[in-house]
Amino acid sequence: MYDCLARGLAFKVGQGNVLNLSPPLVIAEADLDRALGILDDVIGAVERAPGA
Repeated sequence: MYDCLARGLAFKVGQGNVLNLSPPLVIAEADLDRALGILDDVIGAVERAPGA
C-alpha cells in the first residue's frame, strides 16, 4: 500500500484489514474520485501480481 502514499493517498489500517480513510468534511467529487481511483488501481495491481 506504499504505492497509495507515493500517489498522494494516505490512510490508516485498522484491525488488520480495514482501511480508514479520513477525508475533509468538505471534499470535491473530483478529489474523491481521484482518491478512490488510486485505491482501485493499487488494489488491482496487487491482485494481478504473481503469487497473489
